[in-house]
Amino acid sequence: MSSERFSINMKEHYELEYIHFMINILNPYIDISRIKENDNDDGTIKMMMRRSETDKVELTNAHFVHFLQVSFPKIINDESSTIKSEMDTKHLEHDIFECYLRMDLDDFKKTYEKNDSDSFYLKLINMNEEELTKMKKYYGLDSDSSKSKSEDSKSTVGDVDYNKELEELGRRLTYLERLSDFNKKKHSTISNILELVDNFKYII
Repeated sequence: MSSERFSINMKEHYELEYIHFMINILNPYIDISRIKENDNDDGTIKMMMRRSETDKVELTNAHFVHFLQVSFPKIINDESSTIKSEMDTKHLEHDIFECYLRMDLDDFKKTYEKNDSDSFYLKLINMNEEELTKMKKYYGLDSDSSKSKSEDSKSTVGDVDYNKELEELGRRLTYLERLSDFNKKKHSTISNILELVDNFKYII
């Protein structure tokens, strides 16, 4: 969710901060604008669902309520599930690679041959020396990384690309979990959402 770049103190914030945050967080899905008939007209708020870059459909208040209470939580949950799955895969591949380093190649093949359709397994058994060196460095299992850890007790596994990627995925997951809680707290009732729609006029 590209909206991760938008932040708000989810416990304490001004009302305008909240409205601005919601406009930004919903922008990938909903275009919110004010339509004026003339300069003296305060205008009306118009919400358009983005179905594609060129295709939009107008949302009623009822549609918007459904989006915030049904569709948006599902979007957050689906992305959270994707991140969890990606983290699980990275953990599993790390463990398999460690086994690959410890085991004789023939023993490794016998142990993991059931995974012969798995692209990571195939990648391991067909690696050349250069690829092996790169993968050891990626996981922090090369001699340089090991030496660095033993010489400097302050050196952390966060310096390794593999761990940096896991940390970033963890940050994204935490953000989505907080966003899910925030959305439920702020939009648990229809009146909450209708008030938000009415207050868009203070930003748009």
